[in-house]
Parts: sequence; C-alpha cells; structure tokens
Amino acid sequence: MQRRSEIQLSLHRQVLGQFEPRMLDGIRQFMRHLQQLDADVVMFIARKSYCLYDTLVRLGYIGTDSPVVTDRMLDFDLRELRGKRVALVDDTVILGTTLARARARLIDVGAEVSIHALCVDEDFYSPDIVQLDHAELVGTDDFIKTFCAAEISALASLPRPYIVDFPISANTRIRRTDLGTFFSSIEWSTYKVDSPSRGTTDILAYTFFPSDLIYAELARSLGPDALACLDIVKVRAFGRLVDDAAWFSFVPIVTLQPLDVAGVERCARHIIQRLEESGAGPLDSLVGAIREPIGWLRITQYLLSSALGGRFLRSIASSIHGLPTVGFLDREAPIHFGPELGKRLESISAPAEHVVFGALSDDAPHIALNPAELPSDVKLRTAALFNDADAPADGIMLSSSHPSSGSIETDFSEIFLALFERYEIPARDEARRLGSGVLVADPEDAPFRDRLLKGIPWRSITEHLAKRYDTENDVHFRRLLSLILDGLNDLGISVPITCCEAGILYRAYRHGEDVPIHDGHLDLAFDAVDGILHGSGRDSLSRVALEKLLVLLFQLGISQGYILPKADVPSASRERLMLHRAFHLHGAIMEFRSRSSSASVNEIWFSKYLRRRNVLTLDSARKYQLGRRVDGSQVHSMAPAFAFGLGNIVGALMGGGLPGPAQTTDDLIALTTTRDARDTLAAIEAELVLFSEWWDEENGSSLRSAFSHRDLQMAAKLMTRLHRGNGYTAVNSALKKAHWYRTQFWRNVVDGGTSKLRHAGREGEARTWEGYWKPYIEAQTSTGGEALESAITQFAGICWSVGAWFAILEEGSVSQVQRSSSEKDIRNGAKKLSTWRARMTDASIAAPNDVLEVEELMESFRLSTLDERLSACRLALEKITTLRNSIDGAVSLVDFMLEEYGTPLVGQRYSYVLWYDLVDSKGNEWKEQDIDVETYRRRSFVFRRAANSQLIEMQQVARKKGGEVHPWKVGLSSADDEKHVAFGGRLALEWAIETLARLRKCAEAFPGVRFRAILIETNFVGTSLSRQHGGEMMGRSFLEHLSCLQQDLGDLEGSYLDSSCFVMVAGQGLIRSGVADRLGLGGIVAKGHPTEVEGNQRVTPVIYGHLSG
Repeated sequence: MQRRSEIQLSLHRQVLGQFEPRMLDGIRQFMRHLQQLDADVVMFIARKSYCLYDTLVRLGYIGTDSPVVTDRMLDFDLRELRGKRVALVDDTVILGTTLARARARLIDVGAEVSIHALCVDEDFYSPDIVQLDHAELVGTDDFIKTFCAAEISALASLPRPYIVDFPISANTRIRRTDLGTFFSSIEWSTYKVDSPSRGTTDILAYTFFPSDLIYAELARSLGPDALACLDIVKVRAFGRLVDDAAWFSFVPIVTLQPLDVAGVERCARHIIQRLEESGAGPLDSLVGAIREPIGWLRITQYLLSSALGGRFLRSIASSIHGLPTVGFLDREAPIHFGPELGKRLESISAPAEHVVFGALSDDAPHIALNPAELPSDVKLRTAALFNDADAPADGIMLSSSHPSSGSIETDFSEIFLALFERYEIPARDEARRLGSGVLVADPEDAPFRDRLLKGIPWRSITEHLAKRYDTENDVHFRRLLSLILDGLNDLGISVPITCCEAGILYRAYRHGEDVPIHDGHLDLAFDAVDGILHGSGRDSLSRVALEKLLVLLFQLGISQGYILPKADVPSASRERLMLHRAFHLHGAIMEFRSRSSSASVNEIWFSKYLRRRNVLTLDSARKYQLGRRVDGSQVHSMAPAFAFGLGNIVGALMGGGLPGPAQTTDDLIALTTTRDARDTLAAIEAELVLFSEWWDEENGSSLRSAFSHRDLQMAAKLMTRLHRGNGYTAVNSALKKAHWYRTQFWRNVVDGGTSKLRHAGREGEARTWEGYWKPYIEAQTSTGGEALESAITQFAGICWSVGAWFAILEEGSVSQVQRSSSEKDIRNGAKKLSTWRARMTDASIAAPNDVLEVEELMESFRLSTLDERLSACRLALEKITTLRNSIDGAVSLVDFMLEEYGTPLVGQRYSYVLWYDLVDSKGNEWKEQDIDVETYRRRSFVFRRAANSQLIEMQQVARKKGGEVHPWKVGLSSADDEKHVAFGGRLALEWAIETLARLRKCAEAFPGVRFRAILIETNFVGTSLSRQHGGEMMGRSFLEHLSCLQQDLGDLEGSYLDSSCFVMVAGQGLIRSGVADRLGLGGIVAKGHPTEVEGNQRVTPVIYGHLSG
C-alpha cells in the first residue's frame, strides 16, 4: 500500500508539475466546478479536454457523477439526449465556433445546453459567437499557448492514449524479464515512438506493425480488394515501468483509404452480418444509430480495429507464458459513441476478432471494394497548400522547389504549421470581423469558419513527402511516416479527423490548435539572439558565436526546465534534445537529425533553418541579424525571458563594456564542447574526420611535385592552402579541445564571467550566470571514463603528430619560396612545437615518437641544405599519410565507444544471430513452370505460421533455462519473408542450432518450400549486438557486416536452392564448434569472405552448403 501511495504521489507531481501555479489553481477550481454540475450528461469537446479530465480523475481528483461522453457522439443518433441537460466542457476556447456548432446540434434534438470552459483566450474569444456559462481562467493568447504546451506535456507524462475512435485495452502487466519477448513478437514489428515530453519519465510508447502473415490472414478473410483499401494498420502501446514490470494499454488502429459512402456502408454491413451469423445477436440497433455517412466510416474502422486488437492480444498471450487474458475497456466506446451505441460496440469487440481472423477458409465471402478518387476540391485545396504546379500559387513554405529542412519529422510538422498559418490565423480575423454572423454566413463570406472540419488526406501527405525526398511512396516509407504521425498526434500538432465531401469518405489530418509548440524553439532562438545583440551593443553576430549561443540555449534551457529533453536521450546526456547536438570544425552545433553524427559536414544546421524561416538574416558581411519573430508556444511562460537573459549575459561578457578582456568564441567553444569526456572525444573525432577528408582531397600530385621539382608558384599556393585549409585548422582546434578538457578550462570561463559581472556591479546577473553552471560543476564523471580518457589521449597524440609534421611542411614551403631558411623561420616552427608541447604536457599527454622525431629534424634545419629540407618534407608527407590511414580504424572504434557510453545500459547481449529468408513465397518461379501456384502459396503461408509457432515455443523454452531467443526485424525496409533471430544467455549456440533444425523440419513438411539462412557470430571489429531495456537493438557495425553477407548470397547459393535450403555459417568459432555436422550440412564449400564497414576490412571465415533431408 505504501509503495502504491509513493507511485501515485510521484505521478501527481510529474503531471501537475508541468503547470504554472495560476494554471494549477485554475485546474483544481474547475474540477470542483465540474463535480457540482447539475447535468444529465457531460460532453467534452475535442479529445484533449477529455484526456485531461480523465488524467486528473486517475490522479485522485473527484469528477462529475453524471455520464461522460465526447463530442464524437454528435455523429450518431442523439434521440437519447432529448430533454436532457447537457453540459458542454472544453479545456481551451479560442474563437468558440466549435462549441457553437455543438450547441446548435444538441438544441436541434431538444437538449438543454450549458457551456463550461477551463481557459478562454481573451485576445480572440467573442461572446457574440457563443455565450459561456462558466469560464475558469481568462488569459492572453500567449498564456493560452503556454497552457496548451503544459497540458500536452502533462498528458505525455502518463501512459494515456491521446486517441479516440478506437478500442483501448485494459491495463496489462508485463514483467521486465518478458519485455524482450514482448518487443520481439514473431508476427509484429516493433518501433519506439519518441516524444520530447517523455525524456525523464518511465513512460513507454511503441507502435506495432503487422507482419505479412497477418496481412495474408486479412486477405483470406476480407478478400484482396478489401485489403487494398486498408490504409494505416497498426497497434499502439502505451506503458509505464513500475518496479519489476511494465503496465501497458493497447490501441489497435485500422483506417481506410478514401471510399465512396456506398462502399463504406457495404463494408460495415458485411462485418455486421458476419457478427450476427457468429451468434452476436441482432444488431439492428447498431445500424439504426448511424444517421450520417461519417458514422459508417467510424463504425467500420472501430470494428476492424477491434478485430486487429484481438489478434494482437492473442499473439502476445501465446508468446509470454502466464500472461492473463486481456480485454478492452468497457467504458471507452460509450464515451466516444454514446452510452447506448457504445455498449453495443463493446459487446461485439471480442467476437470481431474471430469473425475477421477466424474465417480463413478459401470460400469465405469477400467484400467488393475499390478505393475512390479524392474529390476535386480536396485535390485543389491540398495542391494549393503544397504549391504544386497545377494549383494556385499560394502555397506556404511547402513547395517542392523550396529546400527541405533535411529532417522528415520537421518537414512533416511544417505541413500542419502551414495549415495553421493558412486557416487558423485568418479564421480568427474572420470571426472578429463577422462576429455572430460567422456562424450563418455563406461559405464564400466565411471561408475559414469550417477550418477544423477539413484536413489533408493521408495519401496526399505521403505523396508530398515522398516527392520532397525523391523516394518511392511504398509501404516502408508510409510506415516511417506513420511513426512520425504518432508522435505529432501525441503532441497535439496534428489532429485526425473523419471527412465526407462529394460523397467520398476519407481520413484526414488537420492542424491542432497547439501546433505553435513546434515553433517554440525558433521563438527562443530569436530571444537569445536579441539578448546577445542587446548585451554586446552590436547589431550582428558571427556564425561561430551564433552556433555556440544556440547550443548554450538548449543545454541550459533543459537543465533550467524551460525546454523539454528528447525522449531517447539518457539523463546523463540531457543536452541532446528536441534538436540534436552534433560536432563540427569549431565544436558543438545544433542540427536537425534523427541521431547525432559527430563526423561530417552537415547541411541541416539549426542556424540555417532559422534563416530559412526568416528568423535570422545575413548582412553584407555575412553576419547574422534579427529577422522576424515566429508565433511559438513554450512549456513555461518564463522561457522567453530566460532565453533573452542568457543571450544578454553572454553578449555583455563578449564585449558589452565590462572591465577586463572580453570573452572570445574560444571561450564559448570550451563551454559548449569540453565539459566532459564524451563530448570532447566526439568533438575531436569530428576534427580528425574533417582533416581526413581535407587530406584526401589535397594530397595529390600537386603536394608531392611541390617538393620534388622546386615549383615556386606551387609552393606558395601550398603554403596558403596549408594555413587556410580545414585540415590544418581542424588539427589545431582538436589539440585545443584536448587541452581545454584536461585542464577544465571551461570552469575558468565560468569563474571569469562571474567575476567580470560582479566587478561591474551586476550582482544579479553574476549569480544567474553562476547558477547556470552549478549542476555541471557538481556533476560526477560519467561511466566509461577510463576508456574515453584513453581515446582522448590517442586522438590527441594523432593530432599532435600530424601538427608536428605540418610544421615541417610549413618550413619546407618557406624554404621553397625563399630558397633559404632564416633562423627566424626556424624559430617560428620550433616555437609552434614548443607551444604544443607545453599544452600537451599541461594536459598530461606524453609526446608520441613522431613528435620527438620532428623536434630533432627541426633542430637540424639550421644546418641543412635545401635538398635535405625538401627530403624532410617528402618524409612528412609520407608520415601524415600513414597517420591519416590510421584514423579510420580509430574513428570506428570510438564510434562504438560513444554509442556504448552515450546510451542506457543494455538489457541483453547476444552471441549469435540467425537470419533466414523464405525463397519465392509468392510463387513466381512456379508460375513460370505452370505449377499450381495457389497450392504453393498456401504451403508458404502455412510454413510461415508453423515457423512462427516454433520460434514462439523456442522463446519460452530458452527463457526458462536462462537463455534468450529474440526475433526482430532490422529497419523499416526489412523484407516481408525474412526474420532476424538473436541468441544470448546460457546455451546460446544450442538454441541457435535447435532453431535452425526446427525451421528445416517445417520446410520438409511442405514440399517445394525453401529458405536461405545465415548463422553468424555477432562480434565484428570490436562491436557486438545488444538490446537496450527499451527494446532497441544496437550494433551498427555488426549489422552492416551481416548486410554485406546477405547481399553476396546470390553469388554463392546458385544451384543449392533448386531442391533444398541454403545455409551459410560465418565465424571461426561457429565453424570450429562442428555446427555443420550437427545441422547435416551437405555440399560444403569453405572460403574467406571480405567485408569492409566504415573503413574496417576483415576477412570472415565462412562455410556454406545445403541442408540434407
């Protein structure tokens, strides 16, 4: 009981802590108001308002005693509300048009209506449109946006599905030890859904896509035509980790492509008829409740989703031993469809799974359906938004000719941002102009009134983004977009709606009224730049200073609670957040990317995106100036003040008239890049890669000929290139970072800034600046310190050696031009070497042999001839080339270290992987040979089911004996008939061999069915395969190695597959274990297979042959 109270208190703080005091007090008062409502029915407007209410009730607030429904009920028969007192409740009222429309609909059926709002926008709400009976909080538009951002964050703090229209399962307890099995279901592909609001909680959000086996079952039951009309098919899972288990609720989702009303009705009646035939009883009342075309689509999608959910629950119940039977919540359907209709739907949700997935006989009646064309008005409206060539030229930001941000998630979000700017903003002006007349005006006079009833069809969104990224709009790309859509729906950026236009029903997505939260980081960037310009007294900012300011903004913004962290980043690295942090020539930068990359020039930097959105502009000197402010909302109302204050302090320290020397960009680089080992190593690695790219480009015949033929002009150019090139700069910059990190120079920057502010009499700002850095000063060293420290020493040694040989090239260049070497020139080279030695000694880094050799050469330069100096330069070229060649391998190992020490501890490491792929499951080869294709396809279908059953059994058996069998798919592009199965723990090899043997027996049971397989050890160039506690698989280098083997199978399997299954065994350890004999492998060929991954070349011993019968 005590533990339960602790958990409840933690949730209470976690959720309500998102709101500012005034908001929280208003929420408490509003819940008391709802408790006292004298109403027969309480109807919540929009999904968010009900979700907030439900969350508060879960936290212990007392809700209303009246039945609760949502406005989705308005699409169905409302006669049960005649004569009833209905209280309409909304969380935020901007204009009031949605409330006015709902009120009118209820009054038409004879209900008595009152309206109650938690927050009202005083800048845009008009009493002429709708009169409120109660308004708890009234605030400015900025206040409302901040409230919405807090509300979204609060809702994301609980595993509460932010979804309606679909069934929701009861909470299901899954032990932590079973999560691996849960995430690796044979029949479903699992993907994590990230939300910035979940970064510091134990909240889990996943999406499961059905395998081709599930689709094949649907095709046999509903028919291929109906299958082709399904659009999004998936199951979302929302969970929370509590002690030794995770509690999940599941939301199955099936949506349909655009269909005409008759087709949707035909589909619904078909399923209803089969439900009646299965014993579900007469369903006339269900059909009779559907009064609007949209109702047919919602009922159809609900029934199909119920069936999918039942099939999913059956899958996990069969794979996890001891999992109790799970059903759907009895209360959800009545809330969204009305009490009477909802109860009927709940009663048939369980039989729906048997009706859809149980009727797998070949003579099952199928549904005749064909996707419909979208209405021309919808096409034109969509094309206008995207600014296509055949539409009016008034698209906003989304033209295909406009450069992409480089991030699909960002470009996806901009669709809804464009919708918001195109429809929401004009709608507010329209409502102000027309007042109550907006509700009755002709569409031509009020074109934006119905903005919330129209959206962009899913098909149009996927086609637009596929065109923008020049990729095929196939099922894998649509699944990727579907995952992004899940995150946008959770954030309130997009809102799913059901539309009916010109007799066509379709699922669409409109902007959420909370979409400006997407632009919150742009708004803060504007304030930070405004602050630094104000503090420094300048009107423009250099690029390096801007980049470091943006990094500071996000690093400190997270630690101060003004910016949300990214969900997939561990608490030890909270700075890498909504935008990702990467490293370039001058340290850390902010960029749009799905995962950080520390080693390449990136063209999608946040600074460039700010220019694209005109938040910043460039002056004639290529420096940054303020552009226009965007309309973004924040998670905290003080966030803009924080951003301006931070910029103002940094500006003052960089030249705002304070006593003493101003802080430099080097100081900012040290602050943002060298505070801990991981960041420092990643930054130095980026510098080394930049040097490698520069050297590969420069180190041609021109460099060698400059020192071979005494070409004066070329030597002069060489000297210029050496000094101005990225490679030379990168080496010097890397040495600085190593020195700054080892000497903790960033602390001197912090202390110096505090002293400057204090001596200038700015005590408040001094304390603020000092407070920013206190958490970092007190932080302990992160895990992996010894390994990272060693790598920093190694990289610094490479940079020092390269720099030393560069000094020889510089002196050689001078010698070429001047035909002599003055002592002054030699002293300059020696001085540079002396400076580096002093820095590295200060950093406790010993001089490598190359440096010692260079120092001796430099001493002899005074007495050497020109030819001897040129010979030394040629030696330097060879030495630098050798050092450059050693960088690739070092970078690969460091990438692995950064991956290991920059992510949460893994839950399981794996020793072996079995990959198998069913050959010709569609029967194309058989078709060419005039053999019964349908019979073969049925065999393939049954083989896959049998193989999946065997894998499920193997999972359970291995788990009981301390091992782990973990099937998963690698990436969204994985083929439909392939599986990856990882083996770890005790007896891992035994489980791998047994699994392959069982697959062979399955194939033998179905003549003609064959598969190709690879059994492989997971170690490759020091990396391995592992799984995080959240379910993500890690081991990039190994997986690329496996991919190389897969691609080369076609050249090896040859005639083996004519009559048998082909198996490759890869790795010396596996071969020595005698696995070939135990499997009965025949026709064995042994060879060494070369693989190159990220510059690492390895020859892997392999044997291959066929499985004997």
